[in-house]
Amino acid sequence: MALIGKTKHYRWNEIMPRHWFDESKKPGFPKTEMQIIIDQTLGKIESVIGEVTLRLPGDFPDDISRPIFNGLASAANRFR
Repeated sequence: MALIGKTKHYRWNEIMPRHWFDESKKPGFPKTEMQIIIDQTLGKIESVIGEVTLRLPGDFPDDISRPIFNGLASAANRFR
């Protein structure tokens, strides 16, 4: 699956806000609305990580969850 802006982007860790803005132009979606969605999503990252952490079984391997959560936080920081 790819996000298609001016070009196709398959590597999700390389997708930046401008790619979402390019994609949202196609159906005429307002840039201001896209920015609101991005801001709302970014604003929930920490709480989502916390919620998922609480729901994981106590014996869930930290060497699996930590890189996923760190990657999600890192991606959010790149977007900001």
